[in-house]
Amino acid sequence: MEDWKILLEGESLGLRQEIQLSVCYRRGPGVDRESEVLDTEELVRRGPVGHRMPVKFGSMTWRELADGVFVRRYDYPFDHNVGLILGAEQALVIDSRSNPRQADELLAELASVTKQPIGWLFNTHHHWDHTFGNQRFTESRIWGHRRCAATLLESGEATKKEISEAYPDDASYRDVVITPPTELFEESATIDLGNRPVELAYYGRGHTDNDAVLHVGEVTFAGDLVEEGSPPSFGDSFPIAWVDTVGRLAEAASEVIVPGHGAPVDPQHLVVARFDLAWVGRAAQAGKAAGLRVEEIDLGDSPYPEEPAREALTRAYSELDSKFSQ
Repeated sequence: MEDWKILLEGESLGLRQEIQLSVCYRRGPGVDRESEVLDTEELVRRGPVGHRMPVKFGSMTWRELADGVFVRRYDYPFDHNVGLILGAEQALVIDSRSNPRQADELLAELASVTKQPIGWLFNTHHHWDHTFGNQRFTESRIWGHRRCAATLLESGEATKKEISEAYPDDASYRDVVITPPTELFEESATIDLGNRPVELAYYGRGHTDNDAVLHVGEVTFAGDLVEEGSPPSFGDSFPIAWVDTVGRLAEAASEVIVPGHGAPVDPQHLVVARFDLAWVGRAAQAGKAAGLRVEEIDLGDSPYPEEPAREALTRAYSELDSKFSQ
């Protein structure tokens, strides 16, 4: 039986402590729970927000999660993370921010962290807040999943128009040049940085159909397959498939997991994320069996607020109706 079906029925996955862990974290209908944010003292000298203590370069703050592996957390537009990995002679950057102006800010900050040129850029998925700065990295090899590139080519201009209208006071969105990754992979790939390899992996549908993960030593950059501090974005997600995808990620993840948005977490966070996602499948399956519309489903035990919960259920209904092509 598939993992998500087992979760929908509330059975064990073979890791029976998962249920115990999820109960320990729960303190009500998905709102009040103990902190799941990683305090990394046991891994890399604890800091108060789950990193090593801040490493400051000029006026900018980066956090070193492991030797030569950094994260920078930006509050605009969506509390999102950018990663930096130092190679032997060149560096790799993870995601490019939301527009060319923000990418220019990022590049200026990177110059204060390292003198290494940026040899590689990795896009965790196609969404605009992770890729609309790509045009500033055309001298780098831009990596991403095959469908990341295809989706940017297919819908990038429409998204640019939509975002430009949503943020009319920021002219930089109108200056975006859609720049998809050109170094593409399907299931896995390895990039040799000269002093270490980084592993790229695709574990299945989740937040989108092209979420890719980067593993480097004791750190995993998980993109928006993992969120911390706010509900996931379900707009073009696959909530039922997401359960199994997070399970496969959990099997491969390192001790420090950097989400697309929010503070780094540990693998226990993925346990809770799976049970939260499994609620969507259970509720959608029960709702369809009862002939309910999405807006009629009772959200009393939802782990998410109403708006994302309804959005997730709408997507799950489509999954159950097999409306998405493989």
